Amino acid sequence: MTIGSLVLTDKGLLLAVDHALHLLDTRTGKTRFFADPKQGKMNLVYNDGKVDRAGRYWVGTYDVSERVPNALFYRMVPGSGWAVGDKGFVICNGPTFSPDNRKLYFSDTVGRRIFSYDLDDAGSISGRRVFFAFANIDGMPDGLAVDSAGNVWCALFGGSKVVCIDPKGTLRRSLYLPAAFVTSLCFAGPELKALCVTTGWGSSTTELTKASDVGGAVFMRPVDIAGLPEPILAL
Repeated sequence: MTIGSLVLTDKGLLLAVDHALHLLDTRTGKTRFFADPKQGKMNLVYNDGKVDRAGRYWVGTYDVSERVPNALFYRMVPGSGWAVGDKGFVICNGPTFSPDNRKLYFSDTVGRRIFSYDLDDAGSISGRRVFFAFANIDGMPDGLAVDSAGNVWCALFGGSKVVCIDPKGTLRRSLYLPAAFVTSLCFAGPELKALCVTTGWGSSTTELTKASDVGGAVFMRPVDIAGLPEPILAL
């Protein structure tokens, strides 16, 4: 079972795994089926997900061949069911939300770009536009996080770095890591001023590069601007 992402809920952890979403009871270690909005489509696998600041759950999928743009990005409003937020991607990653919850940011990983959407009070997204586009040498945008100033932080898979982009879409900072495949990030610590970054291995990692590439490690470093607390999903 591969875990694509997890979010905190009032009933444990909600895991996006392979072909379904499961609730994990952290006291007993037992899991139970929660939902499968993709309705059994075996060509899609669940991936990155997050809760917005209004308490809605968003989760994306990816095409198992990593070639066909048929992945779906879903939204769940507790008590109101599921809806498709957007579609037509190979790999859905990200998502994250502005401090006022009026914008949703999304990583179109294979397209090497971050999209920005307008997010309304009902949870609908509209006005998709390119927030930032990456060159091939930068790697592919993976996990995202927003800090308290509205800056978007992006992990770059294959790029050995994390970048910070201001709300106007201007690159402000690049932090390099001794791992090529940077996967996700979040803010931690009592003041949310510690940036935690996860890394992994890629299909191109060889025994030779493993000597200098510490993929699989979690890195942490202080930052000047605090992050934002992640909402808990009420089920």
